[in-house]
Amino acid sequence: MSTLVVGVDGGGSRTRLVIADDSGQELTALEAPPCAVRHGHEGESASVIVTALQEALVACGMTAIRPRVLSVGVAGVGRDAERDALRDSLIAHDVADEVVIQTDALIALD
Repeated sequence: MSTLVVGVDGGGSRTRLVIADDSGQELTALEAPPCAVRHGHEGESASVIVTALQEALVACGMTAIRPRVLSVGVAGVGRDAERDALRDSLIAHDVADEVVIQTDALIALD
């Protein structure tokens, strides 16, 4: 296996993270503290997501594999400024080849 994808559902009460392989098979899932984005505190939200991702990679024994995509649906990114700041912070942490940020409402509809 060479491809991992990561999905994050982040809100004000908790964060859920799932890692799947290239066939869509879930490898691990975990819950973490809330990561809802507040203006000016996007880095704190990114830190919660990065820590959860690191813990999940350890849990599934995949620390040597870089995720292809980190897809994050999170509360508080309805405006471009917050969405871009969170994406920039996650990219700065170099957590995946591609980082996608959407609102939690959009992923709920999906």
